[in-house]
Amino acid sequence: MNESPKILIVSDEPMLLVDLLYELEDRGFTVLPRTRGDYALCSIQQDIDAAVFDFRHPDHLDMKFVSGLRRSGIPVVMFGGGSSTIPVEISGAATCISKP
Repeated sequence: MNESPKILIVSDEPMLLVDLLYELEDRGFTVLPRTRGDYALCSIQQDIDAAVFDFRHPDHLDMKFVSGLRRSGIPVVMFGGGSSTIPVEISGAATCISKP
């Protein structure tokens, strides 16, 4: 039996989290929704295949968590409300997508 890829979604915006959850589940992914700060629940040992991370106001813990995912070989896509690529450059995320 093939397991679907697991995608971690981290966001503090409930509607965005729910929208992404439904969209990715509809496409056959297993989704692990979390809010920022729940890093203890986002253990890398969960066999995460990729992560989507909302970095609206990233802090040191956010960057440390994302950098840890990247060091473990987990692709990370960050999104936020601006055009800044600084969090991507600092964390090594694959890309940054601006929110509308």
